[in-house]
Amino acid sequence: KNATTNPVFTSDLHIKNFTYKKDTVGNISVKVDNETANAFNANVKIEGNGNDVQLAGKYYTGESKMDLQLNIGSLNLATVKPFASTQLKDAGGNLKGNITIAGTLDKPAVNGNVHFENAFIVPTVLGERFTLPNEKIAISSQGINFNKFTLVDSAGNKAIINGDVLTTDFKNYKFAIDLNADDFNLINSTQADNSLFYGKFNTDARIKLSGDMQAPVVDANIRVNKSTAFTLILPTDNPE
Repeated sequence: KNATTNPVFTSDLHIKNFTYKKDTVGNISVKVDNETANAFNANVKIEGNGNDVQLAGKYYTGESKMDLQLNIGSLNLATVKPFASTQLKDAGGNLKGNITIAGTLDKPAVNGNVHFENAFIVPTVLGERFTLPNEKIAISSQGINFNKFTLVDSAGNKAIINGDVLTTDFKNYKFAIDLNADDFNLINSTQADNSLFYGKFNTDARIKLSGDMQAPVVDANIRVNKSTAFTLILPTDNPE
C-alpha cells in the first residue's frame, strides 16, 4: 500500500515440507509487516518433522532496537545436521528453550536458556558419539554459561564443562572455561574420516581456557591412557 509515498507491506508466506539436502525441516510460515511506523512486526514458525520453533515480536528500524521472543518447543537435532554437514557426522534428540532478544544490533540483550533432551552429536573431525542426556546452557547479556555441562562418551565416561563464554555483542568473545574428564574417549575415527589423525584416543584431561578470540590461552594437563590406539600423521616434503 502507498507504494509511491509511504510504502506499507504485509506478508503471509507458507512453505510446505521445506527440504535441504534431502532432509525435511518441516513447514515454515512467515508473517511480516511494517504497518506500525518505523517497525517490522514478525511471526516466523517452523513446524513438523519434530520441530516446533517460533520467533515473534518487533524490530524498530529507527533505533535498531529489538523486542523478540524465541520459543523452542522442540528442535529436532537431526534436521540441523545437513546445515552443519562438514562439522557433524550425525546428530539426534531435541533442543528446547525460551530466549528473549532485546537491546540493539550492536548491544543485544539476550536472556534465556536452552537444554538438550536425549540428544547426541558425532563431530566429523572426532568420530566419537557424545550423548547429552539432559544438559542446559544459560544465555544472558554477559554471555553463555555452562554449569556442569556433561558430555558422555560411547563407553559411559564423562567430560564436564564449567564456566563462561563472555560477550556483550555476540561477536567478540572472552573465555573462562574448565573441562575435566577421566577415561574419556575423545576421538574414535578411521583414516577415511580424517587422513591426518585417526584411531581411538582415550584421555584423562584437565583443561582451562581463558583469554579471548585474538589471544586464547590454554592450560592443559592431558594423559594418554593405555586403551589408546591413535595415529598422527606429520606431512612433510622430505620423506626422511
